[in-house]
Amino acid sequence: MQTAATDYWKTFTCPRYDGPALADEVAACKAPDGSYWAVQSWDRDLPDYGVPPSAEQATNEVHLSHWTGALPALDVHVDWAYNGQWNHLWGTYTYNGTGVYGFKSTASGAPLDSFGRNLYVDTYNSAYGSGWQRENSFLTHKPGGSWCYSVNPHGAHPAGTGSQYRLTILGPGVAPDVSVTVNAPGAYNKAAQAPDNAALAALNDPACKPH
Repeated sequence: MQTAATDYWKTFTCPRYDGPALADEVAACKAPDGSYWAVQSWDRDLPDYGVPPSAEQATNEVHLSHWTGALPALDVHVDWAYNGQWNHLWGTYTYNGTGVYGFKSTASGAPLDSFGRNLYVDTYNSAYGSGWQRENSFLTHKPGGSWCYSVNPHGAHPAGTGSQYRLTILGPGVAPDVSVTVNAPGAYNKAAQAPDNAALAALNDPACKPH
């Protein structure tokens, strides 16, 4: 029985992947039934605010996904908060047009069910140092999977304002993980901020109001 189980993988093939581009891809293929399989790997457990990680925290996780159809959609906007004082990131996380969010979490924002998802924000060439550093992570909100974040100082930690921001999130269920990289917004432009404020308000998320 042990030999039969060990050799089972030799009885099938998984042809070349022809689906949408995947972030942090290690391997991917298209199964004979038309579904997709993928392995992704990235460092989810880094500490916030550019704090040097322990050996355990610096170890990449490996995630397996199996899906059909479109990928989850991480919509990202970048503008300013508090009259241009800080960079501001906001958007939605949806799957098949429905918001992705949880129903139960700890006070610090760790999901306590299989639905909740933390969005991980990395900042590039910031006060934390050169290259990519972890800025923070936080939950998406109900009912539309909305989220928002101001890149400002936190306690003794300086603002992690970078030249770019990378946002990565686990897929819902066994769907693939998603990552989006955006440039920082540059110098404050009050006129350009106005339509973003209107779009943010249209999300109807009490936790994500224009400021």
